[in-house]
Amino acid sequence: MGFQQGMQTSVTVLITGLVVVFSMLIFLTLVIKGYSSAVHSIQVRHKQKQTKSGPGRSKSGQAPGAAPLPAKSMEQNPAAQGEIPGEVLAVLAAAAVSMVPGGTVTSVRRAAAANPGRSSWKMAGLFENTRPF
Repeated sequence: MGFQQGMQTSVTVLITGLVVVFSMLIFLTLVIKGYSSAVHSIQVRHKQKQTKSGPGRSKSGQAPGAAPLPAKSMEQNPAAQGEIPGEVLAVLAAAAVSMVPGGTVTSVRRAAAANPGRSSWKMAGLFENTRPF
């Protein structure tokens, strides 16, 4: 086999490989886009079903003839006032003390939001996933 024939074979293999690879990439892109549009349409239908009242239910979402739920006043609901219930504080304090042997909890206050657009959990996830190596 001469140099000329070897070059032809190499170019043929190269072009065939590129065509196969890019045609498969295009095929996979179309499959993923089709799957995405199918999932999107299913989600839209599911949201439409949730917004409609189900059979045997009133517009409030309660079964017909059921007594309405009593509304809690601001005095009964500490979360509505921005306070944390005592049971939750006790659990948080116990967890904090268990992390630091010999430690004590002297006061509890709500932390100021560093970024009002993101919750503390989102910020913790952001810091965990973007910290340098």
